[in-house]
Amino acid sequence: RFAKPIERNGCERTLQQFHRLTRPFLLRRLKTDKDIVKDLPAKVYIDESIALTAEQAGLYKAIVSESLAHSVGVFDNRDVSQDEGGAAVMQTADPESRKAMNSTSHSGGLAKRGIILKMLSNLKQVCDHPEVYLNK
Repeated sequence: RFAKPIERNGCERTLQQFHRLTRPFLLRRLKTDKDIVKDLPAKVYIDESIALTAEQAGLYKAIVSESLAHSVGVFDNRDVSQDEGGAAVMQTADPESRKAMNSTSHSGGLAKRGIILKMLSNLKQVCDHPEVYLNK
């Protein structure tokens, strides 16, 4: 009754009629609404440290090393170096490097952020359960 005229024909009148009929049944509460904020409980943060399994730790280390190795062309020499074993290591102690990493105006800024966000996403999956990461 409503789908065809609204979706295929773009009939505004039918859409308004549909909204009039369904509006009383929709419950839409926004956090920005002053009345709603009073009803919400205080936010509770619980931080718990949990040890990774051997499989999780191995995947975690591999993801970090792989991400940093792929980033060598994107990050400049101040950002990435190699350890004794030849693995790429991110240098984060230097404030200049942190500034360069966080700068989107610096050459490759968006690529840097993309690499970091992808790495963080993968690490979160590994910490949840290795199968989540492995079954992508």
